[in-house]
Amino acid sequence: MRKTLAASLVAAAALVPTRSALAQGTTIVPGPTDAVTNVATRGAEWLNIGIGARAQAMGSASIASAEGPSAVFWNPANIVSREGISAFASHQRLYGNSGISVIAGAITLPIGNGAAALGVQQFSSGEMERTTERAPFGGDPVAGGAFSYTGTAVTLQYARAITDRFT
Repeated sequence: MRKTLAASLVAAAALVPTRSALAQGTTIVPGPTDAVTNVATRGAEWLNIGIGARAQAMGSASIASAEGPSAVFWNPANIVSREGISAFASHQRLYGNSGISVIAGAITLPIGNGAAALGVQQFSSGEMERTTERAPFGGDPVAGGAFSYTGTAVTLQYARAITDRFT
């Protein structure tokens, strides 16, 4: 009986949460001697978002098969395959109703033995709650409530066929 009681007390003591277990979920605030890292500081990452429904449906595996003005965003060499002036427009709402969207457009013009293209794409984050170290869930009175990010990229390209033996 004593051994059973002693074993039960040891088991109960093992189940009592320790101080470090209770401290989970607390905010970690970097100190003045902590090193600065480049984590999450890469700019224009939104340029890696694929443009066009066909390319997205193919899992971004459309580099070789991109045709016409949409090729501006995938493989500019393929803009040569079109005859005449061509245009392309795309609007993508990402992640449901998050407010994140990409708008893109391109136009190709045949010039001599090649083609020139102008492409424009714009990323919008939608409105996001501003978080800081003091207010990790938002509502910081110093930094403000919400913000949005918009990035725009413009590209001008020229491509020409080297030989007529490639398709």
